[in-house]
Order: sequence, then C-alpha cells, then structure tokens
Amino acid sequence: MNDQNMVNLINAINHISLNHQDLMDSALEFSKIYLKSNPDKEHLIIQFFKHGDFLHQSVLAAREGVVLGMNAITLDPKISFEELIKHCVDVETQRIAEWNVCADDETALYMRDFLKELRKEVFSRIYSQNKDLQKITGLSKSLLKERYEQFMSYSF
Repeated sequence: MNDQNMVNLINAINHISLNHQDLMDSALEFSKIYLKSNPDKEHLIIQFFKHGDFLHQSVLAAREGVVLGMNAITLDPKISFEELIKHCVDVETQRIAEWNVCADDETALYMRDFLKELRKEVFSRIYSQNKDLQKITGLSKSLLKERYEQFMSYSF
C-alpha cells in the first residue's frame, strides 16, 4: 500500500462515527470490571466520571477499541496494523484530557491506565466476537494473532 492510500485509510478510519450512547455504556460497564480489579481506585474513577473531558475521552477510547478491533480482523495483510494503531489512537487528545482532569502525574497515570484497559477490553470483545470473519477474509490465524498482540502490547 502506498503512502497516500495509507493516509486515506487512516483518515477514513478516524472519521468512522459510532453510537455515542453505546460507547458510553461500554465505558460505564468496563468501569465496574476495572473497579473489581482495582477497588482502591474507586474514589478516583468516581471523580473522573464527574468530569466532561474524562467522559469524552472514555467514549473516544471505546470507539478506538471498536474500530481497530474490526479492522484487525478484516484488513488486507499488506496493511501495517501497527501504523493504524499509531495513527488511529489519539494519544495527544488523551494527554490534554489528563492535564484538564488530573491534579498531578500520579492521578494522570491512573486515568491513562483506565483508558488503556478500556481500549483493550473493547478491542478484545470485538476481536473475539468477530474473529470467525477470518473464514471470509482469508486472513491467516497467525496474522490475526499478531495483530491482536500488537494492540495488546501497544503503549497508549
């Protein structure tokens, strides 16, 4: 794939619109899962959800997980999935939200961890529920596994 086609693909992916309420519901549902594993962070998560920037960022993180999850199992093997992750996860906006929401670096790390885990949870669900598309797309199981691992190991 040439550079211009890759740019066009990234732009198209970044403009995919999904239902806001469904994405927010996913974020809220995930917060319950997250708090079971991190009960000591409950006060922070509650405070985060009171802030509009955090709510917006949670919706964006869930959207990124959905869109990249579907693309991981459908895109041509010649397309660099790592490049898609790099250009379709808006880390810059997340850092701005962290600055607006968090009082200090430690709190920002908690917010970053929550959003990272939210993306991974949503990606994993979409990937797992739809990986049977491999039969239609003809992608190898090793490529699907590689893309899954690329997403899971990405530093958000």
